[in-house]
Amino acid sequence: MTIGTNGTDDSAGQLSPAEREEARRYGRISLRLTLVDLAIDIFYLGLVAFVLARPIDAWLAGYGALGGSQSSLRLLALFGVVLVGHVLVSLPLSFYSGYVVEHQFGLSTQSLGRWILNWVKRTVLAAVIGAGIYWALFMCIWHTGQYWWLVAAGVFF
Repeated sequence: MTIGTNGTDDSAGQLSPAEREEARRYGRISLRLTLVDLAIDIFYLGLVAFVLARPIDAWLAGYGALGGSQSSLRLLALFGVVLVGHVLVSLPLSFYSGYVVEHQFGLSTQSLGRWILNWVKRTVLAAVIGAGIYWALFMCIWHTGQYWWLVAAGVFF
């Protein structure tokens, strides 16, 4: 142990070479998982936007209770279908990166049940906030005409 001029242990902030290598390894794995997650998100949302959105919307339009083309209920149903698909696609990677890797590196002692509970809470919160933003955007589009983008920017700012 080396004592600095201020009387504190200077070696406390130092990592051993093995610890530095483990931190690098964790950083590389974490970065790869983040990039894979981003790629999955882009692929899934692109697929939904360019291929599946119209068929899903047409399927939802078949349910009379969901209303017409400017129905908030139909809009939120579409959001829900897309969200459930996204959750199912991204859950395995979320579990691996958020539970398995964290335990492999000794960064978490959280039980599986607690991880699932936290994941559910995080997903529900994201769904509620996302649905609110999605609904607000479409209200701007439906009710403000060609300047919807200006109104939406003001609302979200």
